Formats: sequence, structure tokens, C-alpha cells
Amino acid sequence: MPLSIDFATIYLAHLLPEFTRCYPDISFDFDLMPRNSDIISESYYVAIRVREQKSSNLIARKLASVNRYLYASPHYLERFGEPKDLVNHQCFNIMKPSH
Repeated sequence: MPLSIDFATIYLAHLLPEFTRCYPDISFDFDLMPRNSDIISESYYVAIRVREQKSSNLIARKLASVNRYLYASPHYLERFGEPKDLVNHQCFNIMKPSH
């Protein structure tokens, strides 16, 4: 199952021990590589994606919402003010590459 490492760590790590106790005949093979797998050509039964998928030929269900936060130091806010529009502010957009 292709799955992001962050999602596995934050959401699944604490759920799997209980799940495997309840359903011992179900096994998992997680693919935690930082890439966007082609789940059809790679013969996966299930995939968990963190962002919306472009392909419309897959059946998708929303599992959770992920909050995103914006942080600024007091020094930055003193210097530039509170942002109403981020276009004119100095931002670091931290994203993992998708392949």
C-alpha cells in the first residue's frame, strides 16, 4: 500500500497494533517511498493519498482532514505586520517533492 511516511507516523502508527490484534489474518505491505505510485500498474489494492487525486477512474474516500498552519516570529510581525495576503510576504513553502 503506497502511503506517505508522515501519514503513517501521525495517523496509523497507534492504530495498527490494535487492528492487527483484532484482524490477525490481514497483513500489510506499506510502500513509504516519497513518490506518487501508479496504483493500477503497480497492482496495489489500496492506497492512501494525502492530496486530492487527478484520476477519476479510482474510487476515493476521505479518511481525515489535515490542518495546515502559518507561523511568524514576533520580530517578523513587528517588521512586516500581520499578513492579510501572503503574496507580498516572505514565505517558506516546505513541500516534499512528488515523483
